[in-house]
Amino acid sequence: NNILSQGMERGGNIQVKSEGVEIHSRGNIDSYSEQGRGGSVKVDAPERVNLANVSSYGMTESGDLIIQSQQAEVNTVNVTTQAPEGYSGRIVINGTEVGTGNLSSIARTSAGEINVEATDGSIATYDIEMTSDGTIGALTLRARENITTEDVTQNAGEGNVDINIESGRDQNIGNTTQIAKTGDTNNVQTAGRDQNSGNMNQNSGGNANNIQTAGRDQNGRNMNQNSGGNANNIQTAGRDQNGRNMNQNSGRNANNIQTAGRDQNIENVNQNSGGNANNIQTAGGEQNIGQVTQNAENNTINIQTASGEQNIEQINQTFGNESINIQDQEINQSLDTTSAISNNNVPNNQVLNQEDFSNNNNNNIEDNFTTNPSNNKNILSNLTQSQRSELISTSTPSNNNQTTNTNTAQEQTESSINSITDTQKILNIIDTVNTNSLTVATGSDQVITMLEQNLTKEYSNYFGTDFKEQFLNKKTPREILTDMAAQTGKESAVVYINAYPEELQIILYTKDGQPILKTIPEANRKKLEKVVINFLKLTTSPAYRDFNSYLSPAKQLYDWFIAPISAELEAANIDTLLFSMGEGLRILPVAALHDGKQFLIEKYSLSLIPSISLMDTNYRPLQGTQVLAMGASKFINEKPLPAVPVEIETISEQLWEGSKFLNEEFTKNNLLTQRKNYPYPIIHLATHATFNRGKPSNSYIQLWGNEQIKLDQVRELGWSTPSVDLLVLSACRTAVGNREAELGFAGLAVAAGVKSALTSLWTVSDEGTLALMTEFYTHLNDAKIKSEALRQAQLAMLQGQVVITGGELRGSSTRGGVELPSAFANVNNQNLSHPYYWAGFTIVGSPW
Repeated sequence: NNILSQGMERGGNIQVKSEGVEIHSRGNIDSYSEQGRGGSVKVDAPERVNLANVSSYGMTESGDLIIQSQQAEVNTVNVTTQAPEGYSGRIVINGTEVGTGNLSSIARTSAGEINVEATDGSIATYDIEMTSDGTIGALTLRARENITTEDVTQNAGEGNVDINIESGRDQNIGNTTQIAKTGDTNNVQTAGRDQNSGNMNQNSGGNANNIQTAGRDQNGRNMNQNSGGNANNIQTAGRDQNGRNMNQNSGRNANNIQTAGRDQNIENVNQNSGGNANNIQTAGGEQNIGQVTQNAENNTINIQTASGEQNIEQINQTFGNESINIQDQEINQSLDTTSAISNNNVPNNQVLNQEDFSNNNNNNIEDNFTTNPSNNKNILSNLTQSQRSELISTSTPSNNNQTTNTNTAQEQTESSINSITDTQKILNIIDTVNTNSLTVATGSDQVITMLEQNLTKEYSNYFGTDFKEQFLNKKTPREILTDMAAQTGKESAVVYINAYPEELQIILYTKDGQPILKTIPEANRKKLEKVVINFLKLTTSPAYRDFNSYLSPAKQLYDWFIAPISAELEAANIDTLLFSMGEGLRILPVAALHDGKQFLIEKYSLSLIPSISLMDTNYRPLQGTQVLAMGASKFINEKPLPAVPVEIETISEQLWEGSKFLNEEFTKNNLLTQRKNYPYPIIHLATHATFNRGKPSNSYIQLWGNEQIKLDQVRELGWSTPSVDLLVLSACRTAVGNREAELGFAGLAVAAGVKSALTSLWTVSDEGTLALMTEFYTHLNDAKIKSEALRQAQLAMLQGQVVITGGELRGSSTRGGVELPSAFANVNNQNLSHPYYWAGFTIVGSPW
């Protein structure tokens, strides 16, 4: 429980050391001195370290906080060292994987460094703060895999401010603020794969330096540099760069250098400099740049090179001496009036402008929309809600001019729908349908059909396959829901959820009635994104697995997603929800949404669908069928999965009939051979499956050794002839915050040619996965539909019916326990009720 060492003049040092087992503390560890020095705290163990708050406070000096595990993970809540009148100590945290709450080093004279390292896994932290009227130490985060943080703040009255972030895989960093009143601000980030960052703000008396390098994509928001010296922003990405505004204000030179192996998408670039203003951008593919503004006392130099197209809206240059604007491209340049200018006699305040297209948005909305279809997306994204409504009214019958003839009304509605290709317009038409009593049901069905066609096109473009030609059914969504209700006894509803810059929009569709549109303006994309990230962090981070801090964002998301349609769901007696999510939401664990009393999984069976049109909806019970269970427990480049042999043996021999193949027998050839010899309707693969950013070939199912099945190769396995009813991938990982990774995950069943897939949004612990899988197959014998079997398994874990005790996994049924391998000898009486262990598992595709 709590450990406290307190003294008026000095708080004592605290050391907790284990020679062979883990250290677990539910209480706080604090060293405190009201007037003098706070002591140090050191926690050291060879196994897992799991702590609540850790702090050292001393008026004149606070101690170091050192938390480390030699061969296991470290989890903490908040870690704080604070000295209001003097020096604060260091924070050092080391483990194979690290999860923490807030990290704070705060002092008057000098704030100590913060150093966090994950030697074999990821780092996940909440806010990081380093503040001093004097100097502050460096912030260093180093991980073999991912690094995820909330906001990072550094504020120094003297000296430099340094951030060093290095990860072998992805980086997801919140807003970064650096203030150095007299020195330089330096932000160095290196990622082996993708980088996702919030706003970056640097204010320095010296130079402001931001260096970012990613092996793949970079996704940033606003970047602001204010410096008395040079302002330097250097970004290098192996693939794409996506950013918003970049602003540099410097007393000397302003230098923005960006290099991307593929495309660059940047909104605005602004430079104000007492010397030169230099903007250099190189892209291996396309460049899409908004407005570029340069104001310099000396030279303005803008150099842009792209091997593909360059699309630049506007360039404004104000300079005292010379303007050099160089743009080089192989294919096309949209702003050809400034291709090469170098003239000392060019007068000050010369402005080189492309025709300002935005002026047309207000005055000629309809003309621009109909005559410039390639620009529709850009136009719509810049329109206000009232402008969108104006646009829709030009193609949709209104209450004022609506004919009283029902057939004519239907024809007008269908005609307007058929001419529309943008989802935002469809949503506005649904609003009209909801309020227009003369629009008949078949018209509203066609609205849903248009939505389905847009979704189908999105997935077809990603997978490079025209799924429109491969529909497994030709029924309307209404007919599908009606048939499933008759065959399964389950009333289902489809819920389409999309986030837009100004609002969240929900469409509820059942087999009876019109599609219902709900808009939630307070859940705009920016606000929603922040809550979603927070929810994912509090649900998945090791630091929070002993706490229920996830409940606050879970309640907020429930209020936005479910509460607006709860009355309609209840009135229609719905018990199964099919979620068709938009960008940024497909990796949301909806099962863990909470109304303040219950989780959503306690009310409904759930599934994630690409669209209802892309589903095999032929209902076939699974009772009495056989399973092909294959897997690997050892890997070359992935973490071992020691519970896999127990998992596939238990499933194929105790819970279900079937065949099992492990490790060396887990090859593509054997997978093809076994399915050819017998048409197993269930395929269970206990192995790593990773959904990465970019094209489908970047995502894969890991087989034995170096062999992988890429996502774009999985259809070659022939699982649609005859059809595989259920594909289970029991150890998945999905890249968070990326459209392509989300499309791959949500479209898994379609890509594989299977009816349904059971998979996980994140890598769950081995014992948690084994618990969920054994429960799922236990309930699959009795459940009418697959999503209900998953629901019952999740409820058993939530309610504490699944426990690990005496070296065994004991479940909710009367069958005996499952003996765990020796690797889990230290795992005992583990609580598996936290959403981390069960909420990430999702039925992708048909819930039936």
